[in-house]
Amino acid sequence: ASPEFASSADTSAWDSAAQGPSAAVAAGLTSGRLYVAACRRLLPGVACADHAGVLACLRVRGFAELLHVDVDESNANEKGDCRRRPVEPDDLTHEWDAEHEAAHVALIDALMAAHSRHCASPSLIGQALSAALGPADQSEAAATARAASTPDALAIWLRRISDAAYCKATGADTAEAAQLDDSARLLLLADFYYQPGDLTDNSASKPWQQSAPDNY
Repeated sequence: ASPEFASSADTSAWDSAAQGPSAAVAAGLTSGRLYVAACRRLLPGVACADHAGVLACLRVRGFAELLHVDVDESNANEKGDCRRRPVEPDDLTHEWDAEHEAAHVALIDALMAAHSRHCASPSLIGQALSAALGPADQSEAAATARAASTPDALAIWLRRISDAAYCKATGADTAEAAQLDDSARLLLLADFYYQPGDLTDNSASKPWQQSAPDNY
C-alpha cells in the first residue's frame, strides 16, 4: 500500500490473511484512490477517476476475462467449474468483507497483467532480441515483434538467446543447441548470466545438461 494511505503500522495487518487489510488500506481500495493511482502509474496516458474507469480501462485492453469472480463455490457444476460473473464497481465500493475480497484480488491481478504487457510487449521483446542478435540475424527478431502475445514472444526470445548462450559457451552449433528442452534452456540462461565460466566446466554435470522435462 502507498504510504499516502497507510503507515507501516497499518500495513502490518496484511501479514495475516485471516485478518485482512487494515482500515486505512481497505478505505483506500474501496474508495478507488489506490486503484486510480496505480492505473495511472502503471499505464501511462490512461485517464480514469474511479473504479468504473479502472475496470473499463482494463477491459478495453483485453483483460475482461481476469475481471470475474466466483458466484458461489457451492454452485459448482458436474465438471467442478464455479459459476462466474464480471466484477462490477459496486463490488469494489462495498464495505470490506470476505465475500467482496475476491473482486479486489481480481482487479489487482488484472492491473499486474496489464503492467506486464506494457513493460514486455511483443514489440519490446522483439527490439531486445534484435539488439542481442545483431544485424546479421534479424528474421526471428521481426517474428518476435509480430507475435500474438507476450508469452509467444518470450518463447522465441528464450529459444534464440539460449541458443546463442549455448553456442558461445561450448563452441557447439545451433543444431546441437536445438536439442535442449525448454526447462534446460531456462537453467542454462541462469547459469550463463550468473557465472558464465561454469558452462564449460566439464568436472560436473550441469542441471541444464539433463534433458528430463521435469529438471526445472
